[in-house]
Amino acid sequence: MNLIYINNELSSVFSSQVLALLNQYQTSGNFEKIVLICGYRNQNEKNKLEKLLASTTFKILFFKTYPNYPVFNFIQQLSIKRTIGQLKPIRKNTLVHIRGEMAAMLAAPAIKKHLGTLDLTLVDIRGAAREELLEFQSSNKIIRKIKLVGIDLSYRNLYRFKHISVVSESLKDYVNKKCSQLNAQVYINPCLASNAFTFSYTQRQTARKKLGLDDNIMLLVFSSGGTAGWQNNSEIAVIDKKLKILNLSKIEIKQDNVINRFVTYKEMPDYLFAADAAVIFRSKSYVNKVASPVKFSEYVCAGLPVISNGNVDQIIDFIESNDCGILINRSEEITETLLKELMKLPKETISKKGTDIYGIDKVAETYINIYNKMSGL
Repeated sequence: MNLIYINNELSSVFSSQVLALLNQYQTSGNFEKIVLICGYRNQNEKNKLEKLLASTTFKILFFKTYPNYPVFNFIQQLSIKRTIGQLKPIRKNTLVHIRGEMAAMLAAPAIKKHLGTLDLTLVDIRGAAREELLEFQSSNKIIRKIKLVGIDLSYRNLYRFKHISVVSESLKDYVNKKCSQLNAQVYINPCLASNAFTFSYTQRQTARKKLGLDDNIMLLVFSSGGTAGWQNNSEIAVIDKKLKILNLSKIEIKQDNVINRFVTYKEMPDYLFAADAAVIFRSKSYVNKVASPVKFSEYVCAGLPVISNGNVDQIIDFIESNDCGILINRSEEITETLLKELMKLPKETISKKGTDIYGIDKVAETYINIYNKMSGL
């Protein structure tokens, strides 16, 4: 069995979600051959991708991407078609995994031409694209309407596919409502955390020493790979000033109690191990309701109890079902007393519960089971 994985862009989660998964497949020997077909907007982005992919052993092909406007769709389809054409001949038992409904719509003609069917294609939907545009992007009304045409068109095109994966139960409901003609089996598989995030006391001690933290200092961590509006980076500024906060984001918080770092994906586990608890605050929106935040997966796999404001259905379900954190209304409720209570929760237990759902082994296994169903195994 061969796999073609199509990724449309270099996003903030490329290393943690795309590259980590494909490396897992390659290491596990799940496929005879893996090909990553990856989009890039400009030469600078392509250079970054090549650097990230330098040590990989699977085949990589690149294609040029164009803005999300219907006028560019034909050009984008040709770009993808030419790239997939470089793989000829393509074996009949080849599966295609496409990240994103827009990429699926644009790649469909090429897949149909070279494989003869879309039945062996999995469309991996990661969020509510329409609501993301309406709620968080500030483009002018005309540009927004043009982009909405493309997004709505990609939803309508989902009827062509028989297999769709989404990251949460809420997103499954969303997709079913948006696509009245959907004729696909919809699977659920959340965002993953690699094995590097599995909690380790030894790594915790090393990480705290690196940060100059005594054993009696309580540390709360906030991590964000991007600066999108739904990530609420500013919330940590109003947390109790007596608490030490590790801010792992691009937005600096200039306060005496805040340690600001923006670290690479490879360094991230060590910094999470140094913390005693994590905070993830999201605004009330449909984008957040249906989300599977990567940072949440990483937090719980790293053994961290999570403090959240309850606007992400998946986080609510996990915390309430596993007693692995607390739901609050306002960040001002985060105090020393609250943190001391959360520190009583055993990190090994949280990590075990986290990896059982969000660990890369589990997520990869779920995808493999989906692939087997697609191919009739």
